[in-house]
Amino acid sequence: MLRIAIDLVGLGHKVHILTGEWRGDTPPAGVTYEVLSTHGWLNHQRHVNLITSMQARLAQSQFDCVVGFNRMPLLDAYFAADPCFAARQVNPFYKLMPRYQFFANAEQAVFGWQSHADILLLTERERAIFQRYYATPDARFHLIPPNLPLVKFAGLDKIACRQYLRDVFHLPQTARIVLTVGSAYIRKGVDRVILGVASLPINTRENTWIVALGEHESNSTFIQDAKRLGLAKQCILAGGRDDVAELMLGADVLAHPARSELAGIVLVEALVAQLPVIVTDVCGYAPHIEASGGGKVLVSPYSQDAFNQALTKILQSNFEYPASQVSAYIQSLRQQSSATLEAQILVKLALKKHYHAWVQVNDVTLPSRLLPHLQGDTFEACMQLQGKLFRNVPGRKTMRVELGGKSYFIKQHFGVGWGEVFKNLLSLKLPILGALTEVRAIQKLSQLGIASTPLVAYGQRGSNPAAMQSFVITDDLGDIISLEEMLMDSQSYPVPEDSKRLMLTAVAKIAAKLHGAGQSKALAHRDFYLCHFVLSRQNALANHYDLHLIDLHRMLQNQSPNGNAVMKDIAGLYFSMLQNGLDAQDLSIFKQHYLPQTAAFWEKVETRANKLLTKFNSRKFQQRLAKEKTAIN
Repeated sequence: MLRIAIDLVGLGHKVHILTGEWRGDTPPAGVTYEVLSTHGWLNHQRHVNLITSMQARLAQSQFDCVVGFNRMPLLDAYFAADPCFAARQVNPFYKLMPRYQFFANAEQAVFGWQSHADILLLTERERAIFQRYYATPDARFHLIPPNLPLVKFAGLDKIACRQYLRDVFHLPQTARIVLTVGSAYIRKGVDRVILGVASLPINTRENTWIVALGEHESNSTFIQDAKRLGLAKQCILAGGRDDVAELMLGADVLAHPARSELAGIVLVEALVAQLPVIVTDVCGYAPHIEASGGGKVLVSPYSQDAFNQALTKILQSNFEYPASQVSAYIQSLRQQSSATLEAQILVKLALKKHYHAWVQVNDVTLPSRLLPHLQGDTFEACMQLQGKLFRNVPGRKTMRVELGGKSYFIKQHFGVGWGEVFKNLLSLKLPILGALTEVRAIQKLSQLGIASTPLVAYGQRGSNPAAMQSFVITDDLGDIISLEEMLMDSQSYPVPEDSKRLMLTAVAKIAAKLHGAGQSKALAHRDFYLCHFVLSRQNALANHYDLHLIDLHRMLQNQSPNGNAVMKDIAGLYFSMLQNGLDAQDLSIFKQHYLPQTAAFWEKVETRANKLLTKFNSRKFQQRLAKEKTAIN
């Protein structure tokens, strides 16, 4: 945290740190800190009180970007240095405890759908775990390669540091030293290290010391374990220190048999220090040890015997450290990373936050960047926008427009009229009165992790339901094509059998999310046709089905996952498949990846799809389509 803060100051910014405790020197100019209240008997109570104090403090000042190194609400960015809390295997009764509920809610506040926090991620593996539990969109993750602490070790001499380490702790010059770095006695596997040293051959064990760096919450357990194994005089609790680099250069091996470790920057530090490492494969950065040859990676499930053998080999000088190979690997990492990458990302996020900051003006909710391009009454300016017309039906227009040199789509609703209101009510349906139905639908799809047209702005004016005016503006997705267009133009966009399976699988997965996978309530699109599944033309040519679901202005929420509205959606989709050259065999592929439904459900789907097919090919319906096309042209 402090390194990133100093990097931000180097880029010309000021940093203010809110914390519950500060240990160490006063930070350099440009970085200030404030210690807030953290009272409470239990650990989670202290966290709760600290976060409450932080939120009160944040409300007093306007910071450009709020960055968290612990999970909590109201963050703009989170540095994900801890594993996914929801993924922990815990006793079901523990999940009912206040402590579990607090930490689970804190994680939900960062990764859940209601959060807009960007996440600085240390390993790609952890992204998949977070997304499994929270469906966090890819766009919110920023993968950062390991930061190489080259400056930290610059100018230090290995021989001098070896002498320094032994002098500091009053050890013999011939002492073999096993270093552990990191707080959390059990999670970091320090207990395993003590067992490993106790298992060493007697002549090696008598000349071996463990130096444990970090603030362990289980100091008494550390001491008890050391006494029980006859190592009380050879286990040193060094606490938190500022001379970690010197101690690393002076040690003989870094032991890190952790039970859980999202990344483990200490492993990269050991590579830079050319300190042999023994590490478990659960650590996110363990592959760097494997790839560089800088130590031994213990495969899961953990074996204490394997750790003991690796430790014995290194301490008895049977391990020849590949210094030149490790140096070459460090250089390759250096070329991939930037010393101030995290700071650069945070500056961009702060600028993005300002760029996308939403305001409410004249019945309109929009990002402040658009205000200069909408003169006068903002709502009227939006309703008067003109551009390329894509759809023009009674009461509604869809156009592509330009604002501030950027392309958007706008749907303008001019009132449905009392006739449409009464027609829907007599059919026992709620009438769609304007754009807010689509606004809420886009927001809901975002929560479910379904890509759609990103929401930019919206507004509504009037209390008369028949004459209410409204609009929604969304981002232009660019050069896109629908699945219907692809299937109609098979020469330009050939879809081989294996790619067809991928396409149908992608459609089915979206349908499953929409219709209630993992939920008690479903959404119903009500225009669920292949023409509303779109992707970029570039992806279409490559048969890469990164689909967006569009045209959400009629969507229903809170439906039954196996009810009539959902059945009509699937019937519409099947009709669309039949209309575009697909068949019952293709539907069976879709079924494999969709929700489980009854035979009666699928019978209704087939019956309704065939009726829609007959209706679509009727002369009356074709005349209506021709009339709509004429209105556009």
